[in-house]
Amino acid sequence: MQIIRRKDAIAKGLVRYFTGKPCKHGHVDERLLSSGQCKECDRLKAVRYYSENAKKVLIRTRQHHSINREEKNAKALQWAKENPNIRAHHRAARRAAMLQAIPKWADKDAILLKYKERNCMNKLTGLPHHVDHIVPLQGKNICGLHVAENLRVILARDNLSKNNNWETV
Repeated sequence: MQIIRRKDAIAKGLVRYFTGKPCKHGHVDERLLSSGQCKECDRLKAVRYYSENAKKVLIRTRQHHSINREEKNAKALQWAKENPNIRAHHRAARRAAMLQAIPKWADKDAILLKYKERNCMNKLTGLPHHVDHIVPLQGKNICGLHVAENLRVILARDNLSKNNNWETV
């Protein structure tokens, strides 16, 4: 890292600067222009705050997401209205992949049961759940089947965060 004075960092419009000297806790790291605190001290402060205020942070995060979910959904709806052809293509590709992934021997009643289980979980917990493909239908290295053995009910947030990833043990 290049040593730069605080004044020079301000003049250049930087957010951090590096003095090369240790902070009062012994860390030799970049310092934040706003507070003069080193990045490591700032990180440790954040970790300490989150561990001491976990419930408060969780409540605030949920409130933020519930408020912004409406805005995000509105943007998605607007995009869908502005791009009907692209949306139709994506939905058709998903349907085609799903149809190709259902073998003739698949137990359609067992598959339907997974979707009923999802609806029950939604009602019982009040949280949105998805029917997840354990092995993704359209993975990069592997493609699974739309059969009951490859389906599980999980929280929507967990399913959305995993994308098309498949983890092996």
